[in-house]
Amino acid sequence: MGNGEQLLRPRGPKRGIHHLDRRVAELIEQGAGDPDELIDTKTLARWLGVSPAWAHVARHQGRGPTWVEISRKRIRYRRRDVWAWLDTRRRTSTRRDGDGDAVA
Repeated sequence: MGNGEQLLRPRGPKRGIHHLDRRVAELIEQGAGDPDELIDTKTLARWLGVSPAWAHVARHQGRGPTWVEISRKRIRYRRRDVWAWLDTRRRTSTRRDGDGDAVA
């Protein structure tokens, strides 16, 4: 099998722990500030170490922190809501249930 074929060969779904889950305590500490402060998507992405596109997709799929719609084009995240969302991502084990969801 040549190198090109290896690149095209499908790989199964990754079953690791997301980098956010590994750094929850650190991220909560880094996000210190006024709990009611509203932050924009770029600030959220910088804080979490993800791209703004990831934040956009997570918002639309219901996987990210709770958000506030100021207007159609102005989305903000309340700092306390991001902390709460991060807190739900804390894990004590890498074990997963039958559906592949992490077991807290």
